Amino acid sequence: MWAQNYCEKIANMMGDVRNYRLQIMSEDDCWSLFAKHAFGNKKLGARPDLEEIGRLVVRKCKGIPLAVKALGGLLRSEQNPQEWKKILKNDVWDSSRKEHILPALWLSYYYLPGHLKRCFAYCSIFPKGDELNKQELILLWMGENLLETHKSMTAEEVGEEYFNDLLSRSLFQFDYHSVEHCYFTMHDLVYDLAKCVSGESYFSLQDNVSEVSSKQSTCHLSYLQYKSDYIKNLEDFCDTKTLRTLLFRKLTWPFVEKDLTHLLEQLPSMRYLRVLDVGGGVSMQERPLMTKLLNSTANLKLLRYLKFDHAGINEIPNSICTLYNLQTLILRQRGITRLPDSIGNLKQLIYLDLGRSSIGKIPDPIGNLKHLRYLDLSHSSIEEIPDTVCNLHELHTMKLYSCYNLKRLPNSITTLFNLRHLNISHDENFFRHMFCGTGLREMPPQMCKLKNLQTLPVFVVGKDSGSNIKELGELQHLQGPDLLIKGLENVLNEEDASGAKLEDKKRITRLGLLWMGDNDDSQPAREALDRLQPHTNLKELYIRSYGGTSFLPWVGHHSFFCIRSVRLSDFKTVVGCLHWDSYLPWNPSSYLDLICWRR
Repeated sequence: MWAQNYCEKIANMMGDVRNYRLQIMSEDDCWSLFAKHAFGNKKLGARPDLEEIGRLVVRKCKGIPLAVKALGGLLRSEQNPQEWKKILKNDVWDSSRKEHILPALWLSYYYLPGHLKRCFAYCSIFPKGDELNKQELILLWMGENLLETHKSMTAEEVGEEYFNDLLSRSLFQFDYHSVEHCYFTMHDLVYDLAKCVSGESYFSLQDNVSEVSSKQSTCHLSYLQYKSDYIKNLEDFCDTKTLRTLLFRKLTWPFVEKDLTHLLEQLPSMRYLRVLDVGGGVSMQERPLMTKLLNSTANLKLLRYLKFDHAGINEIPNSICTLYNLQTLILRQRGITRLPDSIGNLKQLIYLDLGRSSIGKIPDPIGNLKHLRYLDLSHSSIEEIPDTVCNLHELHTMKLYSCYNLKRLPNSITTLFNLRHLNISHDENFFRHMFCGTGLREMPPQMCKLKNLQTLPVFVVGKDSGSNIKELGELQHLQGPDLLIKGLENVLNEEDASGAKLEDKKRITRLGLLWMGDNDDSQPAREALDRLQPHTNLKELYIRSYGGTSFLPWVGHHSFFCIRSVRLSDFKTVVGCLHWDSYLPWNPSSYLDLICWRR
């Protein structure tokens, strides 16, 4: 009844709108849902003792899916029947706690390890219903030192593990419409639990500023739902001398100028601040006050996380390069044209995001950032990456989405043995790769040295001294799901095409094959296509500017039972191109998206 009463209260606030009461789940459906979360792929009959207790636990959930999933996730890793009985007989089921928080959620929180309790409570700093970024949350946890050190894992990997633990307990839920599950939400009832357990240490300051009482014990403050009210003094809401987190986003001009003026005055007193996040919407206009604010952060020597996102800043002051404890620096600003040489002083920096900036060149001292693991230059004006990146031996991820001015990668990039993700495509949309692609003319030679590479959405075959297509064969850990191979007109040896070993790359589910420029000799194209047969797990196939006179039997073979989309474009020599049945061996099923067009 907890969830029902809570939702009815909300519905009644809507006035004369008819309420529809949803039926609770049946006991059998609840058991199936519980078993899925508690036992996973294990056979139920293997543990009849746990099944007997589990059914009694499910009965206490009273048909509420969220409660069932939360307890199933809680008991998933517990094999001791006595521990299951503790859950069943816990006093929480009969306690008179706040009626809008389910007892099952209390139990789920109660049995969390201490480190997960702290990370979960931190999420109460965000407004209810917000869509949150998984990677950003892990960086915030890292900035607040909430992640325990581990000998064989990086801080980000520890954060990923924490996140997955909370996800498995249904305290987080993915937005399945987001790309690569980057975004997640918290159910309103779960959020209420987070607010309850976080006490006054975490405070989300939303619209009704005048109604908020003093919160002198607040250490983590967010101001994320801005309207025309403004804060005259942050000390009305917290003790600035003990503040650890300040999130200041969704700022609306001109009202926010008053707030920034007061923040600028009080920032020097926040000497224990660990996290500062300032966001100015999507404004492209320069804001001198924002530049002053960024400059003043130089006094916050304990700062570990600094983010200014679309805040109207045109210059990165040298002063912020004295923040020697900084681990995360995010400056997404179109107006920024230069990265100071002093960036090399930030020796503890792990995460650097300069996406959407107008920076054309990265200074050589970036090679001093020995701990850097993530570098994002996506959608920037970058033209050159220095050879000193070869010193970044800890680098795991380099994002270069839509960097059209970047024509080449430094040859030294192949010495980055820990590199896992090299994103050099147009953007996350695979179909646009085929038409927009990347500005790169060829890959550096010896790409095969990057043995740990998992993400490489685009591979540009070299003509002379560039990378040979057969080097793809030695990149055995590519996870996909995308791979676009450009410059196939440079494949002159069919054995090189065989060396790519596409049939072994089972995780590549979207494959693009692209020839560039005119080629009057159709035989090399046909031979290359013959040897580039992928694995039958393929779901989408794009072929562009193919110069052969016919397609090979594997293109459309019935063994490709997973195929959902085939797009063939810009070919001029294939006979019968407007009649697919004349060159494709199969008849497309009703579910197949087949698009063909000529030049």
